[in-house]
Amino acid sequence: AVVMPLYLAECLPPEMRGKGTGIFQLFLGIGLVSAAAVGILVAKVFGAADAAAEVVPSAAKSLAWRVNFWWTVLPVGALLAGSLLLKESPVWLEKRAEKSKARATGMPVKSDGGIRAPDSLRSASSTLFQRRYVAPFLLTLLVLTFNKTIGMSSIVAYAVTLFQKAGLSGSLGNAGDLALKATNLIVTLVAVGLVDRKGRTWLLKVGTAGVTIGLVLIGVLFFALERGWMTPSPVSGFITLAAFLAMQTFYSLGPGICVWLVLSELMPSRIRANGMAIALFANQFTAWGLASSFFPMVNAWGYGPVFFGFAASGVLYFLTVLFIPETKGKSLTEIESLFDP
Repeated sequence: AVVMPLYLAECLPPEMRGKGTGIFQLFLGIGLVSAAAVGILVAKVFGAADAAAEVVPSAAKSLAWRVNFWWTVLPVGALLAGSLLLKESPVWLEKRAEKSKARATGMPVKSDGGIRAPDSLRSASSTLFQRRYVAPFLLTLLVLTFNKTIGMSSIVAYAVTLFQKAGLSGSLGNAGDLALKATNLIVTLVAVGLVDRKGRTWLLKVGTAGVTIGLVLIGVLFFALERGWMTPSPVSGFITLAAFLAMQTFYSLGPGICVWLVLSELMPSRIRANGMAIALFANQFTAWGLASSFFPMVNAWGYGPVFFGFAASGVLYFLTVLFIPETKGKSLTEIESLFDP
């Protein structure tokens, strides 16, 4: 989660960074589609792992759970094998060369291998709290946090349940989940071709605006279902699915692909590793918090109000994007100079 965006930012040339990072998101989408497809296959062969006991025997459900987990050894093994073929990034090698040169010229080196600045320069050492680093760090932190507070982790995790609640019972709920992930994959492929042409900020503005509108529509639909203004049926289910697909389209077009670029491009080189780690921690912590508290929130307030809350977060996300400078075609050094006081 931390190393791959960092590695891509340090290896890809400016004119290819957007497309290369987009391909990273594309393969994440392929993984999600593969997982959904395997889930459907396992359910057909062994029975649904979350089915009622009278529908699927306990022994079959237990086997279905095991298969769902054990098959992931294959992609994890491929990831491990591929990582053994990677070389260090040019930026990291350059830093190592600078340290070697410092040793050769007699500049003190810290015990951890870093260059130790003379006493007169230590007060100007690079930290996350220096003024020139505060703006890019906070922007990245906000983008990574809002990317989860709009509820995408909960939607991905509980899509089948959401579609069943809206009226798509049985296998239609699983089919809707697969359609959602397939939409993500297709639109990400389109976004890969646009990110280096249209730029990051354009895609983020369009994407966050579309996601916010989609979340409002979903909130209205669930609010109507919960208030009895609509009766759950295949019709209401497909209308809700359409709203989810529209929201997913805008997410994949903007935030889904650009969040990795914001993460890797805005962080200045001196704080990139630590800054990205902190921002991704906030991202994953928020995802865990929302996913684990999603149903308690729904039980307390209902699906409609929860999605209205996600939409409010989308508004804040859009406002944050307005402050992000365009980084298309710029080197990491040029991007860093955009925040110079």
